[in-house]
Amino acid sequence: MMKLYRVLRERLSDGDWRVILESPYALGLVLLVVTVLSLSMMAAIQVGTWQDDATFILMARALLEGKGMRLSYLVTEPVYPVVPVGYPILLAPLVFLFPGSLLPLRLLSTIFTLVTIVLVYRHARSRIGVRMALIIAGLVGTNMWVIYSGAQVMSEAASLLAIMGGVLLVDRFVTLQEVRWYDMALMAIVIGLPVTLRYLGAPITAAFALFILWRRRDRIAVYTVGIALVVFLFVNFGIGGEGVFHYYYRQLSGFLSRSQNTTISTSTTSGFAGNILAKKYHDIAFLLTYSIPGVLIPFFEGPQVAALFERLGLGFIPILALLAIDGLLIVGFIVQFRKWKQAAEWVVAFYAIALFLLPTNWETLASNYRYWIPLILFGYGYLLSGVQFFQQRLQKARHDGRALIRPGVVVLIFSLFMLALNLGRNVQAIWMNPWRSRVPDLDIGTDWLEAHTDADDVVMVVDRVRGYALYLDRPMLPHPRAIIDWETRIFYEEVGLSEEDIIAPNAFFDIIERFGVDYIFITPSRVPDRPLTWSTFVEDELLPTLELHSEQFDLVWESQDSFTRVYAYQP
Repeated sequence: MMKLYRVLRERLSDGDWRVILESPYALGLVLLVVTVLSLSMMAAIQVGTWQDDATFILMARALLEGKGMRLSYLVTEPVYPVVPVGYPILLAPLVFLFPGSLLPLRLLSTIFTLVTIVLVYRHARSRIGVRMALIIAGLVGTNMWVIYSGAQVMSEAASLLAIMGGVLLVDRFVTLQEVRWYDMALMAIVIGLPVTLRYLGAPITAAFALFILWRRRDRIAVYTVGIALVVFLFVNFGIGGEGVFHYYYRQLSGFLSRSQNTTISTSTTSGFAGNILAKKYHDIAFLLTYSIPGVLIPFFEGPQVAALFERLGLGFIPILALLAIDGLLIVGFIVQFRKWKQAAEWVVAFYAIALFLLPTNWETLASNYRYWIPLILFGYGYLLSGVQFFQQRLQKARHDGRALIRPGVVVLIFSLFMLALNLGRNVQAIWMNPWRSRVPDLDIGTDWLEAHTDADDVVMVVDRVRGYALYLDRPMLPHPRAIIDWETRIFYEEVGLSEEDIIAPNAFFDIIERFGVDYIFITPSRVPDRPLTWSTFVEDELLPTLELHSEQFDLVWESQDSFTRVYAYQP
């Protein structure tokens, strides 16, 4: 080990390290690795797996058809208020140019990701020098969640670019001595873009606006933020969407309602408030020991690691390690905030506070890591800054003031450890346990329906409709007792049916007759990592109903495993 250390110390002298990291090919190599990983990830995930990617594409199609933000694949074409208009607008030109292909849409996400990595490098280089910038760019670029974003038709990739580009442009804007009209126009777009791409971009928009007002403190800042507000309101309320404020209002109302229902003593204000505080305390504890450290260093997130330490009698190690990661992040954030006072720390602070207060159930939210992806842009810099801070303190605490190990080597070893974890997680997600093998294929059944049904035949789907709508161009509707999500809820609200109406004994037949359903499309449950199976509702209620009325429901096709079936309805 000492010999290896001496070799590293000799090879990674200041001059050699600078030459390596300042090479114009170094960043290109990082971008090449990110490109290869993103393209490989595309083969590991089917478009529509996450449902939201299907929604963005279908919204873009609806915009091109002149229908606005509507679920045009459903028979009633209801307005879908959950998706901001920005990302569907970005996708619309490619959907128009390549109507039968999903690959260009995925490549757009890859391009967004590559540009973001370049901006991460520029931002880090201006702060902590070229020696660390490439390391941080490599860590961000190989993070599995960034690779996921670059391989799918999801708004995360565009949102990351908007955040990183916005941070650099805002920092430039607040130092301009002479501001032109186009500078103000560009900044108005920068301020409003995050929330136009994702509703959770609202705290980032607020951070940009308030940072500009705080740093400039002049009429230019007020005018710029005012223009951004006007543009934001026009875009978000003018294209058939529900708008950000109504969305947040519904989320907050639902959280307060759930809190009140679960409060033991709802008749007292203290009981209600105490329940909310207890819930938020539980959420914050979960986030600090799961989502936040896990999105950056995915070592302790799996149950196998925790079980291994438990068998060794060291079950406390994972929780201590996760809290140590949190500590490094916090210390690194404070160091960077005190040193630079730039937009990045405002963005991180506003966004983290918003997510800590977000009214949701983090432990049952399958995609909770997605919400923390923006932290990745700056999190590795904070981690390494925290490591440097503590090593400097230890060095000062020694009587001779000498470091046991050179600071550069410590950071390098820590960075290589994180890089190895990132690459390992990507190998696992792409080749060892890809998502495509963990959930049912969306092509199964849809290809038969596409070939054997008429264009105006109405298909009732018993699982989430959005993913299947990408592969089946037919008018659809969700089964009223299927998985209740935004899509199902909005559809039945649009037609004036309450939850009591759709669970009534004859509701199934009434809905079939009302909307002229021609086919019932039954699919296996899309729960990851489980053997093919139907949901409890399908197995215990729907299939017995279809078999009981076999004279009306004819099984016209089934897959080889029999879990995907198509029934034709004869009135």
